[in-house]
Amino acid sequence: MKKFDQQSFVERALHAVVLVVLGTFCGCSGNEPTTDTPTNDPTSAANAQSAPSNATPSNTAPQAAPPADDPAKTPPTISGIPLDVWPNVWFDDPLAVANSGAASSTTAPTGTTAETTTTANSTESDATNSPAEPANPKDNSDQAAVWAALLSGDGIQFEAKTIRLALRQAFQSVQRYNGNYKALQVQSSVMAVLGMIAETHPDLITWKAHGPEVRDLSAKLAETATGLGRQHYDPASRIYEQLEQLLSGNQPADLEPPNTNAQLDEFAPRNNLMKRMQLSDAWLKANTGDENSFRSQPDQLRHELSMLALLATVTARKEYDMADEPEYVTQSQALIQAVQDALQAAEKTDFAAHSAARERMTKACTACHLDFRFDAE
Repeated sequence: MKKFDQQSFVERALHAVVLVVLGTFCGCSGNEPTTDTPTNDPTSAANAQSAPSNATPSNTAPQAAPPADDPAKTPPTISGIPLDVWPNVWFDDPLAVANSGAASSTTAPTGTTAETTTTANSTESDATNSPAEPANPKDNSDQAAVWAALLSGDGIQFEAKTIRLALRQAFQSVQRYNGNYKALQVQSSVMAVLGMIAETHPDLITWKAHGPEVRDLSAKLAETATGLGRQHYDPASRIYEQLEQLLSGNQPADLEPPNTNAQLDEFAPRNNLMKRMQLSDAWLKANTGDENSFRSQPDQLRHELSMLALLATVTARKEYDMADEPEYVTQSQALIQAVQDALQAAEKTDFAAHSAARERMTKACTACHLDFRFDAE
């Protein structure tokens, strides 16, 4: 016991000496707390996390704002998408078309605008932090945003389904074909446009992977179904059967590879697209003449207006003859703006505003056809 007590005493003494030495070297006087000493007050820690500090550290120079925050250095955009990407004739706010129809399954999809804006903002930020490069209007991601602003994937599939039903009836017999082959040409040209769009559209479209083939077969069908009788019916029917297989998710055994050099004005003649626009206009005249009928079919109303917006934008593209002439540009812009206004009025169920927009649509179409003739296409 005596030996144990002595040893314990020595150990305690050495421990005290060590503490004194450590205190001396560390300078722990207790009068000047350092900034590295953590606090035990949980309230202080919570306040430090919740309240942002605007103070700049004394040893750090103030940081300049990122280039994207400088309006003078940021490229002009429409709804977050670089201005150069949009067609030369466009709305003041193209994505408003998608927003106005988000509630309908046949118009722009819910959530498309947010996804598009996120992608566009990321692209714009990258552009401001790297050497500027000329915008490419044919860039797939940017073009996809344009199509999504005009018509949703559901809207594309709705129009495609309508066309398929019409083609199915037309090819039931030579007699039915003879009575419908001219309408078939219009439907096939519109289907070619839908095939072009589906390839890059961001929404789910069941036959998206076959978009280029759908485009080419539809164009071929329109070129083949140009006359009466079995000599036209038989080859057109074979093309239709291939198209129907593709749209049903099957791959025809003898299908040719898609044309990598397909030209818009060749696979989608403008005259055929304008005839589809006339069908939308006729539907609007027949079904929106009074407020009760205007309110009776909201989904179909938005779909017809969305198809008008889509085809008006397609026919304004520079691939078409005369599309770069000032009068054509002005009248196309007036039509597209009027359609946008009609879409917004339809979303708000504003019959008076819709009627006013419809009058401007009619004036724009009339003025265009007085100056230009498209019958030869």
